[in-house]
Order: sequence, then C-alpha cells, then structure tokens
Amino acid sequence: MSANLKVASFDSGTLAYKIVSDTTLDATANIDVTAEAGSLYAIDIDNQDQSDHCFVKLSLTQSAITVGTTPPDIMIRANSATKRRVVIPEGVAFSKLSFWQTTLGTDASSSTAASPVLVTLVTS
Repeated sequence: MSANLKVASFDSGTLAYKIVSDTTLDATANIDVTAEAGSLYAIDIDNQDQSDHCFVKLSLTQSAITVGTTPPDIMIRANSATKRRVVIPEGVAFSKLSFWQTTLGTDASSSTAASPVLVTLVTS
C-alpha cells in the first residue's frame, strides 16, 4: 500500500461518505482501502505531469491483488497531461475496493508512470 494513501470519513448527518486519495499512485495496489463494503460514486485522475497516458484499475471484490495478473473490474484511461473525472450517480457496489495504476491497458501490465498520478475516489 502506498505511503501517500489517505482515507477520510465524513458524516453530514444526511450522508456518510469517504474520500480516498493517493498522491503517488503507481503499480502497487492499494488493497481494501475503505476496510468495509460500500459504493463508489466518483473517480478523479490527475495525470497532468505525465507525458504518457495511464490506466487506473479498480477491483471491487478481491482482497489479494497481483498487479500484472489480477484483472480489474473497472479500468479508466487518462490521457497524458490531463485531468479526468468519472461520476457514477447511482454508485457501483463493492465489497473490497482496491486500486492501482499502469501505463498499459492490459491485465498483464505492471509498468507504472514515471511521475506521480493523483487519484481520488468518493465512496460511501
């Protein structure tokens, strides 16, 4: 798990949610980041410092991830020098939320970007 992984819980009285953020996401999987089941509502990818695109990969059920072998349930491409936001209004249910990043969109990829990729998730 990344040393730059942060998880913050909020409860407004109406809605309880968590913000999960990794400021240097790479090909090392952050496993079961919320430590409980929930729903994923938004994914922000900041790939502005990259000269190559990246693929953020998410697993919704696995507690053991082998980068380069474990197929992701969700894969999102972020082009080089861009930011990308994916909003899922109804949410996607997960039992164990894990995520990592590679530079190729194949299950067998374990290559990582040269510069940090910032990824933020909004979950319940």
